[in-house]
Amino acid sequence: MRTLLLCIALASCAHPMQRALDGARERAPADFELRWEERGGAALGAREIVVTGDGRVVRRVWRPGFAAADPSLDGTPSDDAAETAAYQVDEGAVLSLLRLVRDLRGWAQEAADDLPDPGLTRARAWLKLRVGDARSEIWEEHADLEATGRLSRVRDALELMLRSAPRTDETRDEAPREADEEPADEEPVLHLELRGS
Repeated sequence: MRTLLLCIALASCAHPMQRALDGARERAPADFELRWEERGGAALGAREIVVTGDGRVVRRVWRPGFAAADPSLDGTPSDDAAETAAYQVDEGAVLSLLRLVRDLRGWAQEAADDLPDPGLTRARAWLKLRVGDARSEIWEEHADLEATGRLSRVRDALELMLRSAPRTDETRDEAPREADEEPADEEPVLHLELRGS
């Protein structure tokens, strides 16, 4: 009985995102969204990659300049993206990404600084997750990505996904914002197995 109570107590202490992702081992949640953001300050520009539970992937890139370093209230650069591309991957690729995020505890902040936004000359990368009401946001200084080897694994997996996935749209549409949007008709899909080291 004590063991059962201890397990219940430990489970209730888990982060809401951990509970949401633990429940998504066989099927990607329809309302899942992973958002990778990199802002390199005025000199380096910015990049955002959004993956949704239905396999839609949107990449937006902002050229170097003040707009890329000056985020709007929602955290994205304040000017229109210089490039937007849409892709489609299958559920297996999304599940592989979910496994990687679970393995890395992608909801747990490990950087010691509590300042949420970098200055214009500092570069950071963010991993933002959403499943239903569960949300998380973690970040690392760009210079530390390779040294920690944590968030860089997510970035590398996303880059591999983009290199391998068929491009489905060449418009400058916004990244998907809501999980309940209707998917495009019969887009080509790609199954991608991501393996952690």
